[in-house]
Amino acid sequence: MGRIWSPGKYVARPAWYDRNPTPINAWYEADTTPHAETERWTYTVPAGKKGFVEFLSLYARRYLVATALLAAFGIIYYRPSGGTERKLTQVYLYDNTLGKETSQVIGQGITMGPGDRIRGTTLDNSTGGGITFFLTMKGTEFDA
Repeated sequence: MGRIWSPGKYVARPAWYDRNPTPINAWYEADTTPHAETERWTYTVPAGKKGFVEFLSLYARRYLVATALLAAFGIIYYRPSGGTERKLTQVYLYDNTLGKETSQVIGQGITMGPGDRIRGTTLDNSTGGGITFFLTMKGTEFDA
C-alpha cells in the first residue's frame, strides 16, 4: 500500500473505493422504428479520475412486426484512451415474431482510466416494424 506524507507523519492512502466515489449511470430505453446505427449514450472518464463499470445490461424486444425483416442490434463499444474502439458486447435480434426478445447482462465489468470511453448504440435494418431497446451501464467514478 502506498503512503502519503503529511507534516510529521505518514498516512496510508485510501483504497480506490474510498477516493471520492461517485455513481455513474448511462441509460437508454425507447420504442424505436428502423434506423441506422445511432449513439444513445456515452461516458468518458475525466482527467484525474478512474471509472469502474459494475454491470452492463442490453435488451431488445420486437413490438411491431417488420414488413421486410433484417437484423436489429443493441451494441456497447469500448475505446481505451488513445486506442482503437472495439465492440465490447451486443444483443442481436433477427426474428419477426411479435414479442420476441433477447437480452444480456454482464457483471463486474472493467476498470477504465482517464480518457477511456464506453458508449451504447442501437441499429435496426428492417423495413417497418419496431423494436424496444434498453441499454444501461452502472459504474462508479473515483479519484485516480
